[in-house]
Amino acid sequence: MKRFVLAMALPCSVLASDSPDIPVSRPFADYEKMVSNSPFTLATPVAKPAEVNPFQNYYVTGLSKLEGKDCVFLSTRDGQNRYTLFAGEQGPDGLIIDRVEWSEEMGRSKVHLRRGTGAGVAGEAGVVEFDQAQIQRPVAAAPAPMPNAPGQPNRPTLPPGFRNRTPDGQTPGVGPSEQRRRVRIINNPTKP
Repeated sequence: MKRFVLAMALPCSVLASDSPDIPVSRPFADYEKMVSNSPFTLATPVAKPAEVNPFQNYYVTGLSKLEGKDCVFLSTRDGQNRYTLFAGEQGPDGLIIDRVEWSEEMGRSKVHLRRGTGAGVAGEAGVVEFDQAQIQRPVAAAPAPMPNAPGQPNRPTLPPGFRNRTPDGQTPGVGPSEQRRRVRIINNPTKP
């Protein structure tokens, strides 16, 4: 008997599911006031992300004026490409100098660049500066000089094959009385 009741209840539940008693979601506009006054929302609106500089992969390595034109030396951060741009001329990759903001402080000048516009393509614009990490990096120290042999005066060493004599046969920087004499040691064959 229980099986019969279960078998009859199953088709009835399927027929009942087509009825309009199932709730339908309401439009979001009905909830906007509640969302805006919620204590769980952010107090300040989310700021838009800053615009990305299309030239962030470039940095200035040098600036000069040649023949009255601004000349900018650029390099890519990966070190693969180096460019020389002149004001008023289009360089590689369509780069053009808009203007240069000269500064009296070393490494503080800025270059305003734009990428040339092509057929229906809007140009990009941005600012390129010196790489401060490159400027402030310490210069590698020169290697320490090789010490002279004991008893020799301290003088710079010369590359092999270079004659360290003046035309008159004197050693530079050393007077005739201070020159080392060549001594030849001869072994005495009579001593064991």
